[in-house]
Amino acid sequence: MSASVSFVESVQFLQRGFGSRLCRGVGCRRRSSGRSTPDLRLPFERMLASETRVRPRIAVVVQRQYVAAAAPAIDPRRPTRQSRTSEPQRQQQSFEGFGTGTVSRPVGRTSAGVIISVIVVSAALGTAGYFGVQRFLKQREQLIVEFGEEMVQALQFVERRSADDIPDEDRLRKELTHVTRVYSAKAPLWGQKRRMYSSFLYTLIRNVKLTVGGIMAARIAQQMLGVSERTAEQVMNALTEERLASAPSLLSKLLFLSERLGMNSKSLRIRDKLSFSAEAVRSLQQNLCESCYRDVIEERISRLKEARGEQTLTAAGLPGPGQDAELERFRRRLTRLSLDIELARDMLQSNNIPKGYELLGLGERDARTIIENFIADKERAVDATARDIEARERSIMARQRESAAEASGSGGAKPATHRFECQRCGYTLFPAAGREWKFYGDDFKCPQCGAPKSDFRDTSEQS
Repeated sequence: MSASVSFVESVQFLQRGFGSRLCRGVGCRRRSSGRSTPDLRLPFERMLASETRVRPRIAVVVQRQYVAAAAPAIDPRRPTRQSRTSEPQRQQQSFEGFGTGTVSRPVGRTSAGVIISVIVVSAALGTAGYFGVQRFLKQREQLIVEFGEEMVQALQFVERRSADDIPDEDRLRKELTHVTRVYSAKAPLWGQKRRMYSSFLYTLIRNVKLTVGGIMAARIAQQMLGVSERTAEQVMNALTEERLASAPSLLSKLLFLSERLGMNSKSLRIRDKLSFSAEAVRSLQQNLCESCYRDVIEERISRLKEARGEQTLTAAGLPGPGQDAELERFRRRLTRLSLDIELARDMLQSNNIPKGYELLGLGERDARTIIENFIADKERAVDATARDIEARERSIMARQRESAAEASGSGGAKPATHRFECQRCGYTLFPAAGREWKFYGDDFKCPQCGAPKSDFRDTSEQS
């Protein structure tokens, strides 16, 4: 379409909009005499036949005035009864801006609109993708932590239900395999087996006491997750550097676990993070090993007690003066310790050593030594408990005597002093009444022979 409106197009528009009378008035023929006579042909046909005719300027001005007056009534962008043409023709016949001498261009999408649409869509997709990725990563971290907790819970479940000294390996493997399959099938954990193994080790060391079952579970988890020995060493080094550097007790447990799993100590950096000497570290590892096997012994003794059907003793069934809560607690402890010693000695005599020392890197002789130390510790605890019981009984008897003296009144006046005589050497002590706690305490010993307080007898009432 040209920049200016041709005369033929103007006549076509006026003929279509205002009828043929306007066209007849415009297209008239002049004779040489100056008088105008009407042309028999239609002006529209005549103008089409002679395209190169000079266009009258006045007629164009009149047409523009009529177009400007009819513009509110005729909308060239909407189809009318007179303009049932195709879309290209309607765009060509659009006369927006006709009064300015220019023809409007067809309405359509511009390059700027397309660019703006692309920018808006890209920004929306980028924002949604960013928040989607953040949510995905957060869900992955949460699932990794939950995996470690579920594995430890499965281990504790098997240990509680075990009927042997150590957990059943087949049942433990079955429970851990089930947990691993459930979490490995989740999309956020695809390809995250190394981090899953790291989460399990960290939860095992941090939340529960290290046992023989824990060592078995760590070995089974390493096999199920397909973690090689080299990768396991890298995981332990990462835990040492990132999460356990400020916790020496947890580092000691991790070192103990790595040695029981057969890791190469030269490639591990756990010892470098411990601020103790080599001798102190060796002693800590030995204590951890002995503690793990003591737990196995305690488990064996507990199951033997349940098999015997031992009944809890009450204060009414125990000899001694009066009913006292603290005295009852001491007597319960004494009975429990005595039974533990008896069952532990039966283990040594029957050569029925509890299992699990092989996993701890011990031999049978080392296991027997630990049982003997266990018995010796229990015997020392029995002696201390017996002294507590004796002191408590004397305290109760003293209170009973004071109560009886107060009840008797003046007939039973209390002596001004007490007389305590040693049954070994005859040494005699005369503390003032009411001051025994200062000069004759529970830790009193004879100044001559060193006899304990239990070897002294109160002879003031006899005299």
